Amino acid sequence: MLAEPLTLIQGGEALSALVPVYNADDSFWGLLSVVIDIKKLFKSVNLEKLDNNYRIAIRGKNGLGELGEFFYGDKHILELHPLSFSVSVASGKWQLYAVPRFGWEPEVAAVWPFRLALLTIILLFIAAFIFFNKLIKQLHDNAQTLTSMGSLAEVGAWSVDIKTRDISWSDVTKHIFEVSDHYQATWMSSTEFFKEGKHRRNFQHAIEQAIKHGTSFEEELIILTAQGHERWILMKGKANRYKNWTYEIFGSVQNIQTRKHMEIEHDKIARNNELLAQLSSHDAVLNNHIDSAQNVVVDAICQGLDASRASIWVFNAERTLLIPSCFSNTRQDNLKHFPPWRKSNLAELFSQVQKNQLLKAKFAHSHECTLGLSEHYLGPFEVNALLGCAITYKGQIIGLLCAEYALPNPDWGHSDGRFIRAISAMLGSLFASQEQQKAK
Repeated sequence: MLAEPLTLIQGGEALSALVPVYNADDSFWGLLSVVIDIKKLFKSVNLEKLDNNYRIAIRGKNGLGELGEFFYGDKHILELHPLSFSVSVASGKWQLYAVPRFGWEPEVAAVWPFRLALLTIILLFIAAFIFFNKLIKQLHDNAQTLTSMGSLAEVGAWSVDIKTRDISWSDVTKHIFEVSDHYQATWMSSTEFFKEGKHRRNFQHAIEQAIKHGTSFEEELIILTAQGHERWILMKGKANRYKNWTYEIFGSVQNIQTRKHMEIEHDKIARNNELLAQLSSHDAVLNNHIDSAQNVVVDAICQGLDASRASIWVFNAERTLLIPSCFSNTRQDNLKHFPPWRKSNLAELFSQVQKNQLLKAKFAHSHECTLGLSEHYLGPFEVNALLGCAITYKGQIIGLLCAEYALPNPDWGHSDGRFIRAISAMLGSLFASQEQQKAK
């Protein structure tokens, strides 16, 4: 569709052609807009030069031909009985009118140049619009390719009209934020998708700087999707400005969850390996000072697993109780305030430990293994998630090492499981050495 000549914010007039773009499944993706400077178009067909000797006028806004409004020349040309020519344009027609400035009773020698000039204009218009249509088709094909590539790479587009505050999201952007195809973003709802805290502040600051100063930005941020999933995105933005005023912000958003998880896992592995090296060379561990070594272990668990606190529990001889042996920031003589965990109340938990399987209670108050701890342990000590690993030595289960979290649903990865298993194995060796020393 060819829209009427529009007045641009930056000055001048232009023609705007809108071309629909569809996804591979024939669903509507959006519109491709092509803008052509109308002065340059008229100059390319020598219309202004011809206007020196002839009265020229064009009507047909929005491709309506004789029914459309005039957008070039004087509409009163119709009173002079002009010659009229129809020019086909995208999605319609223009009507071209021409009258010689010397009137309709010139010398015969002057009429033929006039007719040739009009014929030349028409041919140039036709050539210009053939090129214009080819350009639109090429841009349409490129848009289809970019749409497919964007879907595969999970890169979406967005834009904000600063004056109206209208926000536009592409289908891929809606997919990343997990909203419906008919979802219409607003200024407030868009902000609330970003995780509260530094991520939301960074987003708001980037938008503010783009509006005030036209500053481009590129930020890695965490969003909470409409389905409640945390997701890392890479958000880029640029500003369109007229003089010192920003009238539009636009950019892209990419789902980088997989890449970011790989980076986080890599960083965790490097950090945890360093913690394990420090722990294995600590004096308390090397000299088998069990009480001091346990304190070092729970500190390492809190640091390596980003836990709120950590605890160590040891089986009694009958394996019916898990007795507290160490807690974060707790003196040994205060352990009596922590009641033991009983097999009779925690059959699922004891079974999990005996099988030497990791205990992953992301929602501890409702998990089958830790539900029985809710009233007497989880609630009083504000524990909402728990990662546990059996303490073993040569296949024998000695106890349980726990990383405890104040917030539910931690994002545990493979490196977290390997780290707590390595610490548990070290603890098992320490407890076994202690028993051997007692036996001597």
